[in-house]
Amino acid sequence: MLLMKRHDKITRNLFNKIHLKQIKTPGYKRVVNLLSEKNLNLPKDFFKDKICADLGCGSTGAGALNLLNLGAKEVHLMDMHKHIFKPIKQNLKKHDGKFKIHVGSLEKLPFKVLFYLGFIIVIIFIGLSYWQLTSHYDDRNNLENITKYEKLLKVSISDINNLSEFQYIQIDDPVSLIDTWLLRSRVNNGQNGYNRIDLVVDSFNNYIVVNRGWVPLDFDIDSIDKLEAFEYIGKLLTYDTQTIGQDDITQSNYLFRVDKFFLESEKNITLQNFYLTLTEECGTNIECVNLTEPYDAPHLSYAFQWLFFAICLTIVILRKNKLI
Repeated sequence: MLLMKRHDKITRNLFNKIHLKQIKTPGYKRVVNLLSEKNLNLPKDFFKDKICADLGCGSTGAGALNLLNLGAKEVHLMDMHKHIFKPIKQNLKKHDGKFKIHVGSLEKLPFKVLFYLGFIIVIIFIGLSYWQLTSHYDDRNNLENITKYEKLLKVSISDINNLSEFQYIQIDDPVSLIDTWLLRSRVNNGQNGYNRIDLVVDSFNNYIVVNRGWVPLDFDIDSIDKLEAFEYIGKLLTYDTQTIGQDDITQSNYLFRVDKFFLESEKNITLQNFYLTLTEECGTNIECVNLTEPYDAPHLSYAFQWLFFAICLTIVILRKNKLI
């Protein structure tokens, strides 16, 4: 350690002598002028009225001099040892009052940008924790609602707008299959696949979307028998709304979400306020959707996880800036 300190001191003194010789050479002005908007590909007057820093300024303060010549409002110069600052005041004499000299190491600076950025990330973590916590309570309420409606109602499609989400219904009218899509990124017992989404219509031109259930990735949409008869029994759910993620693609067999407005636009129809997810008799080689599974996610543990991250990052930020 002592050897390193001695070597560091010798190196600093050597560069100090080099810098002092530079001031007396014709090339010094060229060194000063290297820092310019043109050379840095910056707009004209970029440094005007700005507060700047020359970190590792050396004995001459050449960088600070040029920043002040370019219109900087104030420049803070910093290097590790005060004995190398002697020529700086003379070099910057015409800018007296516009510069300040500091002794210190870049490693020991309170990094204000990182400080504020860190707290922004802390706020994001707290927001994620709150989101997971509210999701936990929302899921508990939804799970209670799913199990609340146990009485089977036989209804026509036209009656569905008068019902509530999660009600347990059976469509009492004959319906015809109009079209089918595959809802992407669905998992069943750890296996990737799709949910089969059907559009059906009754004899009075009332349309409803039906989530038939899970099918594997090799499901052939062209093999569907449109005349196959089903008992349409299940729960009413609200449509998905797009917040983030990829848009659904027109004239495609695949969907990213069950979006009422997209499907209405795609088929030029009017849909009911809810779609039907079948809970029984979903069809050959189709697994009915387990409606309680989405509401059994570990939101509470995620909420504590994000809160833990926020606390840890806060401690790191405060310790790094020597506030605790």
